Amino acid sequence: MKKTNKYKFFDVFIYSVLLIITFFLQSTSVVFPQNIPSPSLVLALLIVVSLFENYWYSAVFGLICGILIDSVSANGAGLYALVYMLTGMACSVVLNLFFQKNFASFAVIAAPAILINQFLDVIIKCGFTNGFFTLFVKFYLLVALYTFAVAFLIYLLFYFVIKRDEIYKKPKGIIKPKK
Repeated sequence: MKKTNKYKFFDVFIYSVLLIITFFLQSTSVVFPQNIPSPSLVLALLIVVSLFENYWYSAVFGLICGILIDSVSANGAGLYALVYMLTGMACSVVLNLFFQKNFASFAVIAAPAILINQFLDVIIKCGFTNGFFTLFVKFYLLVALYTFAVAFLIYLLFYFVIKRDEIYKKPKGIIKPKK
């Protein structure tokens, strides 16, 4: 069943507000100090949105997320926009082709997407240097674990609060078999 424009506008508004909140929480050191591993809140939101939306919407949302990350990154140069766009689109395409929309598919899609994104983040930030493996294991795997935990909380928020009416929608009438 297609959504009307009024409901789609409401979804865009909610996603925009959540993106602005997660971006400011991630980019400022108010909640998470800069010297300790902290979750990538924007990535967690992107993965959850890509599970509930189609692949074009997810790609555009990922592009916007990446542009925001590039705006505060010292060495992004547009790479985060590309990586986040491809992450959102890939998660949505894989979900729509191979999975149903439930928690198991969220876990199967979110965990590798976060790990791959964190691996690409290491490559973008420091390249393949001598301490690449140590940095990935000591810092970015911990960030990936935190990001998955935050993505799980955002998924629960979407599942039970925001998308509840779509998930629990019952058919309007029961078709009785002919006798």
